[in-house]
Amino acid sequence: MERTSQLLVHGRDDRLPLHRLFGLALQHLILLLMFLVYPVMVGRGLGLTDGAEIPFLTMALLCIGLGTILQSLPGPWGSGHLHVHQPSPIFLPLALQTLPFGGLAALAPMIVVAGAAQLLLAHGLYWLRRCFPPEVIGVVVLLLGLSLVPGALERCLEAGARAALDQCLVLDGALENCLEKVVHGAPTTAPLVAGLTLATMVGIAVYGRGPLRLFSLILGAIVGVALAALLGLFAPGDLQRLADTPFFALPVPRFDGWIFNWSLLPLALLIACVHLLDSLGAHVGAQKLADADWQRTDAGTAGLAMRAVGAGNVLAGLLGGYPAGVSSSSVGLTFTTGAVAWRVGVLTGILGVVCAFIPKIAMFLAILPEPVVGAIVLNAAAFMIAAGMELIFSRMLNTRRIFMVGLSVIAGLAALLRPELAVAAPDWIRPVMASPLFVGSAVAVGLNLLFRLGISEEERLPLRADDPLPIRLRDFFERKGQQWGLRRSLVDHAQLGTMQAVETLFQSGILREPEVEVSLRYDELHLDVLIAYDGEALPVGSPRPSPDELLEDDSALLRMTAHIVAGLADGCRIREEAGRVRLELRFDS
Repeated sequence: MERTSQLLVHGRDDRLPLHRLFGLALQHLILLLMFLVYPVMVGRGLGLTDGAEIPFLTMALLCIGLGTILQSLPGPWGSGHLHVHQPSPIFLPLALQTLPFGGLAALAPMIVVAGAAQLLLAHGLYWLRRCFPPEVIGVVVLLLGLSLVPGALERCLEAGARAALDQCLVLDGALENCLEKVVHGAPTTAPLVAGLTLATMVGIAVYGRGPLRLFSLILGAIVGVALAALLGLFAPGDLQRLADTPFFALPVPRFDGWIFNWSLLPLALLIACVHLLDSLGAHVGAQKLADADWQRTDAGTAGLAMRAVGAGNVLAGLLGGYPAGVSSSSVGLTFTTGAVAWRVGVLTGILGVVCAFIPKIAMFLAILPEPVVGAIVLNAAAFMIAAGMELIFSRMLNTRRIFMVGLSVIAGLAALLRPELAVAAPDWIRPVMASPLFVGSAVAVGLNLLFRLGISEEERLPLRADDPLPIRLRDFFERKGQQWGLRRSLVDHAQLGTMQAVETLFQSGILREPEVEVSLRYDELHLDVLIAYDGEALPVGSPRPSPDELLEDDSALLRMTAHIVAGLADGCRIREEAGRVRLELRFDS
């Protein structure tokens, strides 16, 4: 049973007083409502009227609430963690790409396909991580952030500068003239509101303290809405539309059947994989937060969490909502409040379902001024671009990975800056070839698989007592770390543990022959170090000797050293086969 971290006030299974339970759930609900700006952006991008956009937003909120309840409940379907599902910007390129094919009618089946794929992938997370290592995910996230920038800038500059912005995005050599057109074509109030909204979000996120930082998005939006109202940026009749919207109404799907377009399928599957990995990363963070003795990912709970994400997205597609998943923002809020009780997640989901019956909330979000929406999306794009770069450089780069990253980013930028290139593609794949995210991601995945050819999965290093052990082990780990693209911290950690084990073997006198063989094996999840030698088994797993034993018993020092070696690894075991001993050290990736 897991031990609750000292950083927390309420553990996963704690029962909270009713007033505190509602207070915590309300904070998560407010954060959830602000992330509905992504479906709002989809509604505007698809040109939905109030008769279609408000049902779309309320159904999105209903499905997110139900998905959160399912996710937070302990088994057999839920993870039992406080995971509040939030709309994901990862699905924005897919949603906006459906405009020529029927809008919501084409989006709904793609969401069902993505959710069904996530349900299947929840049982094969190992293979998913092999196909999408961190550097590939980094490229995808980086391109996702870049693909959000043009639309966000368009909203920040309002309609008056959209034509000029389109000219600027296609770099034809007249960049200065295009920039001049944008400056003169945009009303000064729109960039001012967008700039101050973004500055408020960034300022609070950088200089704020405690929970204030987590609500930087909300506070920035409040400042933006106030400025927009003061400067008259609300569209004529917006406030009247809000007043005319009923307070209570049943959420009902409003889209005319399904339109299944096969050309959108590759993009839907790609985004499903990336979204699932993003949710998995947030869930692992929640596991670390909840368990004071956390050492490695609980694969069983992780599978349940990802299965709940997939089920929630299938429901969203069937009811005409928007996809959602586990969010790092929600995990961050649980850290700040010090409460990870699953009952908070269940109540938050219930409150989300209740909000789906209050269409005034959806209408308020639907009439947010364009510059405010643009600033919020730019804020998300900045995070994604930085997060993508961090993922790319979290691994040791060699020539293969440098070309994989560089060429895939170039391919994505080519699709972004030269959209006319997609016209030459066959009709069946033209829609996804117009997506910078798909083009760059497809190149990244393909090159990653291609460049794996010729890289050995295992390598051995023989060592003798008179060798310069630190130098040989350092060079060995450095070389394999670059070939396999390991994290620097993982290489350093494994090298330290291996060095300690090898020195112990040579100095303890338990070897029959003064030679050991070190083997490395890597599978994207673990780095396994196998140390084979002829001699006595190292007393791994024996009780830690007491201080008195260390003074009185000569063998106690060896047991103490074996205890240290085992403690440096995430897993350790000893095996004997035909007189040869194998010490196996496992380090989690």
